[in-house]
Amino acid sequence: MRYLTKDWYEICQRTGLHYGMRVHRGAGVFSEMLYQRLYRRKEKEYIQSEREVYNFDPRYFLRREGRAFVPADQFVRGEEIKAEDIIIHQMPEEEKEQIQKMIEEYDTRPPFDVKQCKHSFRVMQDIDRMQAAKERIPFEILGQIADIRVFCLGYCTKAVKVQLERVSRENYKIMKLGSEAHAEAKKTENIPEHIRKIYNFHDSSVLEIVESREFDNRFGQGINDRPQGSCKNSSDFVIRMDAQGGFTELNKVSFHNAEMIKQEPNITGSRWLYCELYRIEKGYEVHVLFWGEGMPEMILSCSDILMEIE
Repeated sequence: MRYLTKDWYEICQRTGLHYGMRVHRGAGVFSEMLYQRLYRRKEKEYIQSEREVYNFDPRYFLRREGRAFVPADQFVRGEEIKAEDIIIHQMPEEEKEQIQKMIEEYDTRPPFDVKQCKHSFRVMQDIDRMQAAKERIPFEILGQIADIRVFCLGYCTKAVKVQLERVSRENYKIMKLGSEAHAEAKKTENIPEHIRKIYNFHDSSVLEIVESREFDNRFGQGINDRPQGSCKNSSDFVIRMDAQGGFTELNKVSFHNAEMIKQEPNITGSRWLYCELYRIEKGYEVHVLFWGEGMPEMILSCSDILMEIE
């Protein structure tokens, strides 16, 4: 990666260090009593929030069905609303079926599990947030925190919050410079529009990476106007993904006549995070950063790229 590197990504994670933090006058000293009191308060809030989500009735989504809507601009100006201006909301059958399935699951769900909810909150506090704080908060600020447990609950001294805000602003400037530089670089690359779909794989989960020596005839002519199916013994790399939770329905990307330049461990099972695409004489140079153990990176060159739903 030239712009959206691992270091740049880590900077992104440090642009909101002060978010959700509240100043507490007792946070400057270690106090088990204070921690227990604040823990019970935040645990109660968490359980209430989770219960509200758990008890959200999906029938709510059906309320718009058959409703009449009028143009907002005409309504604001007080103009007469004619019959032909009224729009009756009609929900697609596929959407109705999906909502009905959600309703059935809602009606047969087990009772809300408070014990499991408390366990989830404990794990979130003692493992997830603790680890994130130790990894992202600058060492000189960590040294000023009397009780990291209280900090992970969202409380700190005024002096610590001021420093977190300052560091977050500095990191945001660095993050913005990197993203703007990448955006400008993309403008200079002569990439066909259908190839740009590769950027939409963000958040898709990698199921496997396969190297194949047999050319797939579905690749049509590439940038070098080669005859279809002319490179029988070339090496292709195919990545299959689970697109659920991603930004596209495409779940397979194939790189034809490819040369792997860099392939770090743990890509399989990780999520496709960011991609940089450059035009080269041979075709394309593809850089991908994945979210997972070690933040693995892959770089390859290829003559053509095919994306599809498998």
